[in-house]
Amino acid sequence: MAMTKPIDPELARSFKFSKDVFSYNDRHVAQYALAIGACGKDAVDEKELKYVYHPDGQTFIEVLPTFAATLPYRNTQALKVVSGLRFDPNLVLYGQQFLEINKPLPSNLSYPK
Repeated sequence: MAMTKPIDPELARSFKFSKDVFSYNDRHVAQYALAIGACGKDAVDEKELKYVYHPDGQTFIEVLPTFAATLPYRNTQALKVVSGLRFDPNLVLYGQQFLEINKPLPSNLSYPK
């Protein structure tokens, strides 16, 4: 039985991703803030409440800068269809990443618009 390579670099590099819309909204932002403990000790702590609630509506909540670290993982399913790339994403070892944020993230984003 012939052994197939788990990764064919040439085939993987030539793969063209679809032009799907990438988006997140204020609900995702608030859920992230709650998940990492915002308002965990005091539900009305003004220093943390701004990340989960705003009196003028949820579109005005502030986004924690660390939310940006979750963005690459919003579409990991797309990697499963890359020709020449066969692996179990659950077994991928995370190394490191660097992200420089030049201005506050919007509470709602859709790309491309």
